[in-house]
Amino acid sequence: MWPLLLDMTKEESVQNLRNLELEAYAHLVSALRAQGPLNSDKRKLLKETSVALNITQERHKAEVRRAISDEKLNTIAYHITGHGESLEDWAQEGRRLVPLLPRTAPQTAFSALADETAEVATQCNKQLPLPSSTERKRQTVTQLSAAATTETSKTVPFRIPDPPKAEENKKEKTTSQFRE
Repeated sequence: MWPLLLDMTKEESVQNLRNLELEAYAHLVSALRAQGPLNSDKRKLLKETSVALNITQERHKAEVRRAISDEKLNTIAYHITGHGESLEDWAQEGRRLVPLLPRTAPQTAFSALADETAEVATQCNKQLPLPSSTERKRQTVTQLSAAATTETSKTVPFRIPDPPKAEENKKEKTTSQFRE
């Protein structure tokens, strides 16, 4: 029978519980973001859950900003709701209480090289096709069934492989050593 308790200290248990709370809240925010626009019911659920899971206001806003930036969640929300307008309410929910201070660009010995490399990369990127024109072309059901029938109609004759000769030589050598 397996033990009911693991060999874990109280501090480790508290840390594991905290990790579970943070992961649960992150998954909840992701699921609600994927459902589409933020409404009053979702806000209420997030507020109650953040209290129950001890999530601070700063952590809540950070999770919302993470969900807004997630391309997969944005794509799911777009296909579920049919429009991309669900971002505004989420952006307002995730905005910072204190805005970030503007920072000056750092100047290092490699700044000139970085600027030159960025310019070359920009020129290369201008030659690439737009993301909207790189959409994956999917086959229709009739094309898939036609491809499946042509694959099944191809017959390849069964060929019995030749036995390996190197193995026979090794067996003969080992049996001759035992005879001597």
